[in-house]
Amino acid sequence: MTSAASDCEDVADFCKDVASDCNNPDFLQFYEDQCRKTCGFCGQRSQQKEEICEPMVLTMNAVNKCSSDKIGHMVECTATCDAGYKMKVINAAKDKVAIDDKSNTRVCLCEVGRCNWYGGAEVAFCVKQKTNECGDLERIDNSEVKCSNGYSHTSSCFTKCNEGFKFTSVYARNAGKTYPTQLRNICFCRNSECKWYGNTGLQCTAVNEKQAEWSEWSEWSTCSASCGRGQRYQVRKCSEEGKCSGKPTKTEACQIKPCKCSCAGASKTCRNRASAGYCRTQSWRCNLSRSVKSVCAQTCKACKKPACDCA
Repeated sequence: MTSAASDCEDVADFCKDVASDCNNPDFLQFYEDQCRKTCGFCGQRSQQKEEICEPMVLTMNAVNKCSSDKIGHMVECTATCDAGYKMKVINAAKDKVAIDDKSNTRVCLCEVGRCNWYGGAEVAFCVKQKTNECGDLERIDNSEVKCSNGYSHTSSCFTKCNEGFKFTSVYARNAGKTYPTQLRNICFCRNSECKWYGNTGLQCTAVNEKQAEWSEWSEWSTCSASCGRGQRYQVRKCSEEGKCSGKPTKTEACQIKPCKCSCAGASKTCRNRASAGYCRTQSWRCNLSRSVKSVCAQTCKACKKPACDCA
């Protein structure tokens, strides 16, 4: 079929980027359909096609699978890169195809004698993964990873669970075991395969534990003294030891009753050692003379006070 002048236009917007590859036999038919103007196919006969999709060029270094063994209208095909390779897509149509670092899924659409990938023209191929890349390693959900050397060979990386999560083991035998808040791993890459060296089998699990809190205060203890002044106390317990703010005990003064005492040190009899007549005549000297106060203690009211409260 001879192409009309109106057909001699590029369909894809990346044609200028592949101008040097127009004669690639693997993509010749693709370029004839998508880049007729750039690749100089105007005026040439294009291959007559029936309204079915012929088998597409397989993606190299990948496993190619389609939902039907006969490529037809609206057949879904997926190319998954081999180990050591990463998927690269040129001119990917957003929201029209499923793409990740390892695979690319497209739908074959055929109409009006032309077959194309649904969502627009694109090229997907697998490129060799660098041997010093650790960025594609599976990471722990609900966590943050920081590496000292950008996921490169022997990069030291720290994994820390997000707020509200903590490390637990995926193995039942380790149930109840505690782990640090962050874990250190080292990335090693050999033969295009990268692996973490260090802690494995861990996950970040949501923390459902209640916040630590104090119990109610206990009743007051008995007074530490059976008479006179003493102390008594109350205690409380934290639901998680060491995680409650405040003190576990409080004290206060207490007194049950006054103590009975012998009033030791007080004179049993307070009397004058001089004659009553002498003391009466010398009473005016009580505060002037020590000797008068000493021999006339009763008259001068200078008796010793008790050594304790006898009330």
